[in-house]
Amino acid sequence: MTAYHTTADDMALAASLEVLSRRYPQLAGKKGKGTELRFTRDAPPGQCSARREGKSVVISYDKPNMALRMAGSVISGTVPKKAENCPFDTIGIMLDCSRNSVKTVDYLKGYFDRLAILGYNMVMLYTEETYKIDGEPFFGFMRGAYTHAEIRELDDYAASLGIELIPCIQALAHLEQIFKWGKYKDIRDLDGILLEGEEKTYELVEKMVETWSSCVRSRRIHLGMDEAHGLGTGEHERRFGRQSGFEIINRHLKRCCAICEKYGMKPMIWSDMYFRIGSKTNAYYDLGSQPPEKVAKGIPKGLELVYWDYYHDDQSFYEKFIDKHRALSGDPLMGSGVWTWNLFWYSHHNTRKTVEPCLKACRAKKLREVFFTMWGDQGGYCDYGSALAGLAYSAELAFTGEAPAAALEKRLKALCGGSSYKAVTALGEVSHLHADHILLDDPLMLLYIHSMKATRRFNDMGGVDKDSGSRTATFEGARAAFEKARRAIASAPDGEAGSMALARAYAEALCLKMKLASQVFAMAGRKDHRKAAAALLDTAVDYEEAVSQFYSEFHQMWHSQNKPFGLESIQIRLGGQVIRAGELVMRLEAFLAGDEKTIPEFAELATIGDAQVTGSHAGYLQYATASCIF
Repeated sequence: MTAYHTTADDMALAASLEVLSRRYPQLAGKKGKGTELRFTRDAPPGQCSARREGKSVVISYDKPNMALRMAGSVISGTVPKKAENCPFDTIGIMLDCSRNSVKTVDYLKGYFDRLAILGYNMVMLYTEETYKIDGEPFFGFMRGAYTHAEIRELDDYAASLGIELIPCIQALAHLEQIFKWGKYKDIRDLDGILLEGEEKTYELVEKMVETWSSCVRSRRIHLGMDEAHGLGTGEHERRFGRQSGFEIINRHLKRCCAICEKYGMKPMIWSDMYFRIGSKTNAYYDLGSQPPEKVAKGIPKGLELVYWDYYHDDQSFYEKFIDKHRALSGDPLMGSGVWTWNLFWYSHHNTRKTVEPCLKACRAKKLREVFFTMWGDQGGYCDYGSALAGLAYSAELAFTGEAPAAALEKRLKALCGGSSYKAVTALGEVSHLHADHILLDDPLMLLYIHSMKATRRFNDMGGVDKDSGSRTATFEGARAAFEKARRAIASAPDGEAGSMALARAYAEALCLKMKLASQVFAMAGRKDHRKAAAALLDTAVDYEEAVSQFYSEFHQMWHSQNKPFGLESIQIRLGGQVIRAGELVMRLEAFLAGDEKTIPEFAELATIGDAQVTGSHAGYLQYATASCIF
């Protein structure tokens, strides 16, 4: 391992390099020993490079994050032959800390290290109500909410690496969790939406803004306000009568922006509600949607819009929608996606399908700020370590316009504790094939997998918007893909970009679940089940062991990354899977012993033939059982 000692005139950069040297000891060499890394801030705008000069390596850079990226290139042996060109002033991430998984401070510090050395300079922690507010004990109650001290510690650490930590909260919708408690009943419109026009609403919003303004250096704040479906049609309509959604949003925004101004904060919001309300079908990605001119004029001055889009694979669509944002309210921030939601393992397939055209459009349209969302829909159960492969990939595209696998293999190995990019993405190329639904589908009823089998071809991008076009795969194709991934990662090295022990257990359980499902479907269609039942019993025993092993690895992964709150939700699902697999084994044994004449669930499946039971967008509560869960 080559040792480097660093020389940098910029004191802040020198401090960042010292912080990173704790994670990357290659950077901790003593002056006069090893190779000198000399940093000079003399590169053209948006550029960075590294070149050999005698016994030194000279890193030329425009912005501090570029200098750290070049340091990562040097120690990973991926120094580019020509200067990298990143046109973005901001390149960041948004990490979901609201859907059960609330990352520990220590885990986030390690994540920040890796972000910094990949070239990132901004982080948003998406916290709907997973942060403490003085005088509001039920805000974030039993959810692992961050304390003020924890936020300040994270902000200090991020700043030491040149990363801006921007609050990313919700000040209108997506606040379902607080409405579990009677404390907040007076400020609810409907579902998770705050009641516009109610003074108590703004008392809470002010507490939100005050909390974050006192805990972070950044003077920017993301107020959310997306997907407020049904806005104004609940308590708001009963109290104030039917009103235009545009008017409600703009009034609410003016109040919230005034609060932000009071605390010296500059707000931004997701843009979708403006486009949804202007669409005849209430769709976000409606190219025919155009908010009225008077609405555009009513958008508070200084408010920034965030265009979120993790679904389209067509560069021209992004360009058209960027133009629509500019016509509405100036340059937007671009929120693309490194896919972690509805997944136990990062989806490289979905990420590469959407990030590349998105970044090409951002370059063509000269946007200055991009970030990659990492959502946690359905429970935040992804191994977010695996997403480091996607973040390395996305950074490579942002800085070079290309993402060669060979360079990323070297970069991930050196910067993420020996992880293999090829192995992480091998599973990441198939995890999008509804793998989480498959694993969590009831092994006796198989409601979700039956629907996949029945439809012959099924949508392969879980949660994809219909506007992004048709992407399909066959049931047997998915089964073969899981088998291929299982073989590809069988001897992969472990590292910090995801737990390969978890990945192997996951792939094994998926392959056995697909085999089990195929045998169940075959058995359900036969009059004489005995012979088929014997083969199925062997598979069921293997599956019970595999899913138990997966739970064990998942439990270890969760506690290595997250606070304990929220684990109970996934334990209910995985624990139920283990018990139901045991139930299948017990019932098959009774059937083969002659104690039972049939398997009623299989007989019931046979009655619906090829009819589809659930859709590809079904959530756990829709396919876990045909009965009532809660």
